[in-house]
Amino acid sequence: MGSEASPSWISAILRWPLLWHTARLALVSAYLLGGLTKLLDFAGAAAEQEHFGLYPGWLWAVAAIMVELGGSLLVVVNRFVWLGAGGLGVLTFVAMLTANAFWTMGGHERFMATNAFFEHFGLIAGLVIVSIVSDGARFCPSRAVRSQTSKEFSMKSTKIFALLAFAAAVAAITPVSAKDATKSKEAGVAVAPQYDTTHVYVAPDDVDKFAASFLATFGGKSTKQVVATVTPAPSSTTSQLLQTPAGTVSLFGFKTPIPYPFGAERNGYLVGDMDEAIKAARAAGADVIVSTFPDPIGRDAVVQWPGGVNMQLYWHTTKPDYAPFERIPENRVYVSPDKAAAFTRSFLAFARGKMVSDDAKAPGAEIGRTDATYKRIRIESAFGKMVVLVTDGHLPYPYGRETTGYEVADLAATLAKAKEAGATVLVEPYTSDGRSAAFVMFPGGYVAEIHSPAEKSAARAAGK
Repeated sequence: MGSEASPSWISAILRWPLLWHTARLALVSAYLLGGLTKLLDFAGAAAEQEHFGLYPGWLWAVAAIMVELGGSLLVVVNRFVWLGAGGLGVLTFVAMLTANAFWTMGGHERFMATNAFFEHFGLIAGLVIVSIVSDGARFCPSRAVRSQTSKEFSMKSTKIFALLAFAAAVAAITPVSAKDATKSKEAGVAVAPQYDTTHVYVAPDDVDKFAASFLATFGGKSTKQVVATVTPAPSSTTSQLLQTPAGTVSLFGFKTPIPYPFGAERNGYLVGDMDEAIKAARAAGADVIVSTFPDPIGRDAVVQWPGGVNMQLYWHTTKPDYAPFERIPENRVYVSPDKAAAFTRSFLAFARGKMVSDDAKAPGAEIGRTDATYKRIRIESAFGKMVVLVTDGHLPYPYGRETTGYEVADLAATLAKAKEAGATVLVEPYTSDGRSAAFVMFPGGYVAEIHSPAEKSAARAAGK
């Protein structure tokens, strides 16, 4: 037995008839599981593709399912292995570039993505090897040729994998460049949902009435009211934060005319690094309509997403520490069909979020149109929840006026508190998409959507 030959007991194991079949099945097991999972949850599969920037999501999901299941079966039955393994290899390569782009990341995320990238690279190598072994008889008809080819393959493989190992080591320790750090797929700039605030502007005489009504409805507390300049141009406003278990409001009562474009931004997102957030927003397709400016407690900027959606980004000099929400509110965004895809793609890239659902025929009752349907997209990210309502703009009042939806445990009880505190119910409770919802206007004119799980609200109504 030559020095390079395997021990006899190893050779016996390698000659076991079922080992070759078991190894092929094990090699493609992740693809089989992935394909079946996508097939059973196609909406989630399409959302996953769009999360990584692959549009249209349904088309990429169909392609992934076909390749994962079809390619795996070809490898398992040992027929046209080159085709099945080749398709799986290409699919894996695309996944590497979209999901494990370590060169656009930094810190621990870069380390994890680098490992995943080269693990997938090794999987591609395994698919190549199974193709070689399956066609080995045709490539190497004689034992002598097989032996020589094996030695040459071993020598070349050793050199290739040595180079790959070196490349992996260099990639893992090389600092991320400033240019790469600006890409939209870098480490996210979000902090946490409890730092997302809805901006509410009311007349100075309505500030105290609104604060009292809002806190009586949702609970919570207010920070001390101050008078400050919160815009880059001269202005004066009262400012306070209403912190509740269901969501936070930044309340402003301007004593002077409100400088443009303030008042049109719907909410504020806290970011960990303002400069990186601005770069990431621009890279994702946002327009910075108010450049970074100082405020009394940090720095701010206003960005506009495709579809004309304005949002404020802010950063605090002293890092805040707020308790998590009991229930995360949803940012409600109305866009046209012309801009829906662009807005969704841009915001997902910036927020590093995921599309939870995409319903092309959501019930029109949710927008006051019982005779129609509309497109509803739900998004989740480290910033919190968002629902994108894609409509033709033919909306009855007050739909489209609300910017935030608040989830509560008991809708009926919450509405009772709101009415007692001076709020007006504009849309009586209705049930759709597993929730009961209503629209309320608080003193000062602020309109909010409030909802709770449908079964809880139904149980409450039945008990009356």
